[in-house]
Amino acid sequence: MNRRLLIAAAAFLGSCGHLDDPCTLIAQQYANEIHEVAIHCDPSAADPCSGQLPVIVYEQSLDGGLKLEGLAGNCTHAVSPNHTANGQHLFEAYVAHGCSTMMVPFCPGQANECSDQLPDGAWICR
Repeated sequence: MNRRLLIAAAAFLGSCGHLDDPCTLIAQQYANEIHEVAIHCDPSAADPCSGQLPVIVYEQSLDGGLKLEGLAGNCTHAVSPNHTANGQHLFEAYVAHGCSTMMVPFCPGQANECSDQLPDGAWICR
């Protein structure tokens, strides 16, 4: 399945560690929710991407692979306003577990539009 990756920054002090770490598990659930649900939008809607959820922080390795590092505390990503509840719940659980958010030096620009069409015909927020 094609997924749009939200690459916010590289190599920060980590709040996420091993896969059995609660912070890593919640961050991965959050990332799955964003990639599989929240960024999908309806281009005919009046405000298709007016929802906001925190950016996912990845470290990009030299081979092009990505490692989930955590969730940003100072940047948000445009998402469908109809699909924010579960992402918001997961972010609140992340913070409630004492997981640290990361401050990223550059926040991606946002547009309230379905701007990218996937090969399967689905639209996503940029």
